Amino acid sequence: MKCGSTITEISFASTGSMLTVRTSCMNEHDSSWNSQPILSSTPVGNLLLCSSILFTGNTFKKIQNFAACLGLKFLSERVFYRHQDRYLFPVINDAWEKERQTVVEELIDKPIVNLNGDGRCDSPGHNAKYGTYTFMDSDTGKIVSFSVVQVTETTSSNAMEKEGFVRCISSLENGDDVSIDRITTDRHTVITSTMAKDYPHIKHQYDVWHVSKSVVKKLNKKAKLKSCQDLSRWIQSVSNHLWWSAATCNGDIKLLREKWVSVLHHVRNKHSWNDAELFRKCAHPCLTRREVKRKCWLKPGTPAYVALEEVVLQPKLLKDLANLTDFCHTGGLEVYHSMILKYCPKREHFSYKGMVARTQLAAIDNNHNTGRKQAVIQRGERVGEARYRPCFPKMHRRWVVKPVLEKKSYAFLPELQKKVLGMCNGTEDPLEPTAVDLPPNIASEPAPGKQDLIKKHRSRFSR
Repeated sequence: MKCGSTITEISFASTGSMLTVRTSCMNEHDSSWNSQPILSSTPVGNLLLCSSILFTGNTFKKIQNFAACLGLKFLSERVFYRHQDRYLFPVINDAWEKERQTVVEELIDKPIVNLNGDGRCDSPGHNAKYGTYTFMDSDTGKIVSFSVVQVTETTSSNAMEKEGFVRCISSLENGDDVSIDRITTDRHTVITSTMAKDYPHIKHQYDVWHVSKSVVKKLNKKAKLKSCQDLSRWIQSVSNHLWWSAATCNGDIKLLREKWVSVLHHVRNKHSWNDAELFRKCAHPCLTRREVKRKCWLKPGTPAYVALEEVVLQPKLLKDLANLTDFCHTGGLEVYHSMILKYCPKREHFSYKGMVARTQLAAIDNNHNTGRKQAVIQRGERVGEARYRPCFPKMHRRWVVKPVLEKKSYAFLPELQKKVLGMCNGTEDPLEPTAVDLPPNIASEPAPGKQDLIKKHRSRFSR
């Protein structure tokens, strides 16, 4: 009611980020004004703040510190976690289940299903609490399935990767009736053993990059010896030769092994030989005299050559070459694991439900941004040309360029927020709280009373 009379009393109150102004006039008329709309007694701004914090991969503490530094009114930690459990987690879970169902339907329609798999832990060290195993469609780059495992569900941190791997395959084959033809992983020995024993019907391949990385690491270690310094000039070439051998073997393991071993002939300037059946000479053109003089060839019997021979002819490596015949790589999954740090940073601890929800957000983000094209220059003399950025990888130790992709789209975020507001207002169908079977607590015994612990507390620094 607006009577136009003089205001005699005015008071201010805040509910999280919402400001409420209450006034009283000379005619004893009371009125109030809120800086935000209210849905079911919940300020809209508070709800949007909570959703924006979680949906963008931030944490409450960081944004709270940001608000405190600016002197902004902010909601409490209790309110944030209440909204997170009541609205945010169910909305994220519902969006992921719909996204996953769409991806699974695409897999069922495909004649051949090839997946890439890899695991990650929630901490930089070996004593991790959570392990997440992820399957990605190698053709589209979309996340198909993932499983979060807590260490209390297994015997140790090292066993979490196998448990997550088995859960993902079981979910796809038994739950979704997806027929998997091939799975590409790293050289994890437990995964290799599990594939051979429990899933012989699925073809198992190794990521070429992981095998190449192992070879380069061993060669770098040997090249640090003073007697093997000449080997360092050949390390990059040997790595390139492994990639070329896998890419050109046409699925023939015998040809792949002969091509790989042929590098021992090439490094000593011998480009044809008779001790092979399928590959008897180098595939490169004949070298000119100048090219021959510029090369630092290795002589048989020298420490550098013997060191290279030990790595190339290592029995385990020759055996593992059988898993490189399809020339597969999991680079897209490595990029995804880098991106997931935005939602699940390894320096922060989250609850089990929080880890699941944040991993779901990362998977939704990835699936909505697959297939991005390379960006082009928008203005200037080179307008329309493809964009690249220079970088200096530590492993290569030389400047290279990498393509710049188009900007990512976050169009799915407003849809999630709209769903949250609809749930609060009652216009959207209510979603049940995320059903998660919480694993056993990491503590081996029930927590005693807080006061009892305080009485028993002793400090080494107290006198």
